Amino acid sequence: MEQVVARLERVAERLEKFAASRGTYVTDAQPTSASHAAPPAAPAASAVQSAGAGAGISDYQQFLDYHFSPLMNISSNLSAEVQAAMQHMEKAFKGVLKVLQVASRAKSPDPSGLQQLLQPVAEPMMALGGMAEGRRTAAFNHIKSLAECVQALSFLAYTGPACGMPTPGQVVADAWSSAQFYSNKVLMEFRGKDDSQVEWVKALKEVMTRLEQFVRSNYPTGLKWDPTGLPLQQAMQPAPTAAPAPAPAPAPAPAP
Repeated sequence: MEQVVARLERVAERLEKFAASRGTYVTDAQPTSASHAAPPAAPAASAVQSAGAGAGISDYQQFLDYHFSPLMNISSNLSAEVQAAMQHMEKAFKGVLKVLQVASRAKSPDPSGLQQLLQPVAEPMMALGGMAEGRRTAAFNHIKSLAECVQALSFLAYTGPACGMPTPGQVVADAWSSAQFYSNKVLMEFRGKDDSQVEWVKALKEVMTRLEQFVRSNYPTGLKWDPTGLPLQQAMQPAPTAAPAPAPAPAPAPAP
């Protein structure tokens, strides 16, 4: 976790360039299919970029709905300490969605702007790290599992081969590899004694497996920016609320 905190603190220095690529994430619940018909002409690069980013956002929302939400539901059966840790986990994972949305409509920002964008994800990551470094409690292995898992979200900080990080998909895989040491201890302690604990570990593994699939498919080389998009500060503003449509004029009174 110390490495992740340091990585996020240095993000302003390292996040200078991002590569773009297109991918498709497939869930069991909603499989997708690709058309084999060749387009009449190659689309503009920005159009391809926008389409790829849009697919990634939709797929991440599906990931949250189909895989992360069940983990949160199972967590409600566990101790208050685990539930508190899961609140940080949820905040971080949902914060990723906002990052992906903003990046899809923004030009690549300067490092300080990007650090600001990632801050809502970095804060709950560090909060989980703080819980894991506190006194040892009955939920120690649960908390350590989550603290290691949330490191996966540092895939957002990948800038390319020269940044000193593994590729985004490998970042997720490495995070789960570290977390499994502790999640296996939860299994050993509660298998045959508490089914909720076992189901929680299974759901956590499913989240991390699906997250790795999503990242490798949609963001194998980092975030996707729109070269013709908005400045970051403008893209980070909430979308304006559409004014309500005017009420229809009353029907004219019938002629006498």
